[in-house]
Amino acid sequence: MVVAPECTSALAATAQAGYEVARRLYSEMQSQFGEILSRTLAHETNPKARVRCIRVGRIVFEKVWAARINDRSEQLVEFSGSELPGKWRPTPPGFAPALLPQWPRVKTMARLSMLISTDDLPVSIKQLKRPG
Repeated sequence: MVVAPECTSALAATAQAGYEVARRLYSEMQSQFGEILSRTLAHETNPKARVRCIRVGRIVFEKVWAARINDRSEQLVEFSGSELPGKWRPTPPGFAPALLPQWPRVKTMARLSMLISTDDLPVSIKQLKRPG
């Protein structure tokens, strides 16, 4: 469960968590992600609140990343296609292999609510869970 301080900006905390994920998945684009994060955090003019947003975003990232570690997305699956009608097979001109054939076996993140309870969070952060 992540408990955010009362005056934590949901936008800034979410931006920080997103940045942490993106820079690990796409390290070659870290500087671009950093610029976007800086612009987003600049909207939080209170320095102490900005630090809280960064801290909350990092905590959320750590929980999400830990849940993803063994999700089977890195597992290699051999799949060459099929000759049966209606089934996938490599097609001309490139006859490329199947893209991400392991994804049907990847554990979904849809149950993230099991990891992060919003019961004690301020309304602004709860709105991330249920917009509107």
